[in-house]
Amino acid sequence: MNLAFLILHLFTFLQFVISAPATSKTSPLAPAPTSSSLATCNGHASLCNVSYANVVYAGAHNSYAYGDGISDNQYSNISDGLVKGIRLMQAQGHDYPTNETTNPSGISLCHTSCYLEDGGSLESWLLQARNWLNANPREVLTILVTNPDSVNVTRWQKGFEYAGFNSTNVFSPSSQHTSRNDWPTLGQLIDSGKRTIAIMDYGANFTQLPWLIEEFSNIWENPYDQLTLPFNCSVDRGTKNDNLAFHNHVKDLSYLGISTPDKDDLTMVNAAVNNSNAIVPTVQRCTIETGVRPTYVMVDFYDIPSQNNIFSAVDMLNNVSTTPPTKEGKSAAPRLQSSLSFQLSLIICIILSIAVMTL
Repeated sequence: MNLAFLILHLFTFLQFVISAPATSKTSPLAPAPTSSSLATCNGHASLCNVSYANVVYAGAHNSYAYGDGISDNQYSNISDGLVKGIRLMQAQGHDYPTNETTNPSGISLCHTSCYLEDGGSLESWLLQARNWLNANPREVLTILVTNPDSVNVTRWQKGFEYAGFNSTNVFSPSSQHTSRNDWPTLGQLIDSGKRTIAIMDYGANFTQLPWLIEEFSNIWENPYDQLTLPFNCSVDRGTKNDNLAFHNHVKDLSYLGISTPDKDDLTMVNAAVNNSNAIVPTVQRCTIETGVRPTYVMVDFYDIPSQNNIFSAVDMLNNVSTTPPTKEGKSAAPRLQSSLSFQLSLIICIILSIAVMTL
């Protein structure tokens, strides 16, 4: 009886210790430190006084489409990408309602067709970004959405606002076109609390929703469906007109007129350096050819290769040391809970084993 009594109380104590919530010295409601008190912006103090336009950002093409399928463009989800260093998340939205409560926009993220690749709702994708931003108050993030179905901007607004993005935390330019020299610095964006740049390719309306920026009034892109190397740097969509440059660093293959990522060339084209088609030498060549250094560099399968990759490339282009990983958003909590449950189960097994041996 004494042994059973001891086991019961020890078990109760361990449950209390393991399930007790973690404490923090910093209130979760405390405002983000300003640039003057904690001078780091996107991981580096040297970037705080640099214009948003003059920083190079690593982008994930179709960041919702992850897996090993023929229509996937990434191996890992965007939460993982944000932790590792993705600062431009791109997605393709379609008119494909799923759930009125959790998908008020009625927009789903699909690759050409929602029957081919349904990457979930716009809201669930945006919530991953919102959670990550909440966990990392010194980071600036760009969100680019494409609108092939010409969904009305009011529905896009519903999706963004459901996920917590609105005029209080998304940058609103003063006019439909922002000159390259007129963009704020990273430090100014962070101090203002408006750390998100939201962009749409077609269908934005500056008068109706000024914080959803019209892409081709402010950005130009090189061709995005390239089947041969070296990469073509020329203007494909948009115009220079003192705009930001967007470099599509994506190599495809074509089967019966359908383009798919060229996975065999990933290690070469996604490398930072060491070959003429790698990211840094290509960006340097394109800068010379066009007279404009790209602000965004977007790739497929950002985690290939594991080193000397897109993240290494943007560090080199931004002239900074290796950028450390950031914190995960709250979506990481379930893994923590599972870990605690495992620890508790292990301790219970040890206690019962000791009890059996004693008896």
